[in-house]
Amino acid sequence: MKHLRKLLVMLCFVFLITGAYSTTADAAKYMDLNISVKGFKTVELSWDKKSVDGYKIYRYIGLDKNGTFKYKLIATVSPYTTSYTDKKVKKNKYYLYRVVGYTNKNTKYKKKYIGEAGCYTGLSSVSLDPDCKLDATPKKIKIRFGASVRINNHFSIIPDGIQILKKKNGKYVPYKKISYKEYQKNCVFIDKNVKPGKKYSYKFRTYKKINGKMMYSSTKNSEASTYALNTIPKCKIQVVNGDSQELIVSLKNNEKYGDFKCNKYCNYFFDDDVEDYGSEQEIIAYSFDNNTWITDFSTFQVKPGEKIYLKIKEKTDVTYSLSDIISFDIVFKYGDNDILVEYNFAKKTTDSSSYD
Repeated sequence: MKHLRKLLVMLCFVFLITGAYSTTADAAKYMDLNISVKGFKTVELSWDKKSVDGYKIYRYIGLDKNGTFKYKLIATVSPYTTSYTDKKVKKNKYYLYRVVGYTNKNTKYKKKYIGEAGCYTGLSSVSLDPDCKLDATPKKIKIRFGASVRINNHFSIIPDGIQILKKKNGKYVPYKKISYKEYQKNCVFIDKNVKPGKKYSYKFRTYKKINGKMMYSSTKNSEASTYALNTIPKCKIQVVNGDSQELIVSLKNNEKYGDFKCNKYCNYFFDDDVEDYGSEQEIIAYSFDNNTWITDFSTFQVKPGEKIYLKIKEKTDVTYSLSDIISFDIVFKYGDNDILVEYNFAKKTTDSSSYD
């Protein structure tokens, strides 16, 4: 990844430079340079024919002491040639090329067109969306390819597909394969071999058969996990008693599987006319019988079908009445998901959503 970032920075820099060529009459113009990785040791370049006397092909070899790009001339081809194959590359390396279309009138050499392109001589890897969350229910887990799970082409070897590895007994083992054709259709793989409430982990890698041997990309940074639970659980909040300074509510877990693991977060929302600036609320204790209160939240959880009582306290000296509160939010964890639950005082309703 470090080398990839370096290559991308180099490309951006070069494109800025080549883009500047077209701003003056005497400067070289930018031309499209296509690049394709045919194997671990073969890179193919191609371009559209231009009105020139020939093409010079360069490969990037590093920076000099002044930070200037250094290129090595690897070939000179005729004006009728529009492709070049470089077979002097190594496996799993990043390469940057420059093709210069030139004129040579009266022995005066002039750069007329310049094209730049980079590639990686290895298998395309798999990356996950930064917010990758696998869709789940107690009976199945969905993996969305092309959205949550993507192939990083980056001008590298196009794979035959993606292999899913599933964690079993502490180790990841090959589970299923998705062809590249299926991947291109943004297919959804559904894993029905799950048990309600259990956690499942997956890794992904690309694969390709080269010279009769199956090759795989790295699984680094490709892990995704989730519980076989509903993404948004069913629950219900009711106001039991109390006032604006100390309010007692009940929370019921209406799911068949999975515990709610709560924290102390709570936030009131007020009518626009209420002076509530600086007010701050917190859940200070919980109880299973609305009688014995517990302040240690380290083991706080609400099991399926269970009801628990929460004591909410205003932490500041700001004063207001209970009728001034429109609604309040609390947050709990369900599986791997943070769930935001809102209670509306007027409607006496409970709404749940994912808390990002």
